[in-house]
Amino acid sequence: MYPSGWVRLTAKYFPKDYDFALAGLSFSYPEKEVRGAQWRGDGPYRVWKDRLKGTNLGVWTKGYNDTSTGEMNGTRGPEYPEFKGYYSNFYWLTLQTTGQPFTVVCDQEDVYLRLFTPRFSATPYNTAPAFPSGQLSFMHGITPIGTKSQKAENIGPMGKTNMYYDYGKDPSYAKEMTLYFDFSGQQAQEKSVGQR
Repeated sequence: MYPSGWVRLTAKYFPKDYDFALAGLSFSYPEKEVRGAQWRGDGPYRVWKDRLKGTNLGVWTKGYNDTSTGEMNGTRGPEYPEFKGYYSNFYWLTLQTTGQPFTVVCDQEDVYLRLFTPRFSATPYNTAPAFPSGQLSFMHGITPIGTKSQKAENIGPMGKTNMYYDYGKDPSYAKEMTLYFDFSGQQAQEKSVGQR
């Protein structure tokens, strides 16, 4: 813990298997207390391992919604872009809550932010990939998503599982992630050309 009140968390880990669907750190947070999010990273749309194009690096603000792609959301209809899912090139997040907001900063590149688990239709076919436990995640490896007629692993290389050779679990080869947390309630402020 720093005198400013920021808290640093550094974790080292190995994926469970050589081939794996998910790798990273997950935390629990009550979804009913979330009102929205502001983050620096790719957006405003979520991504999948095999669908990374179509986003832009910037500072994004999005209100909470529970939209399930292709389904009506009560009488209002769906709200886009969806709130829940994975976001690439994560730098920082301020989560707006019913209490005070908190901020999480990552000190490395190529980390995905995961905001909760999206709802999928009752007949998802091949389009309901696995998600980690918890509600907020910071991931080195995420899952691809298939199509109505094709499983993800049959579409191409990006649809395959993630791989990480552990070299006999030598500590120097462990995956490492450092996150900084600010629970003071101050909103992260950053001006960017890509701000939305």
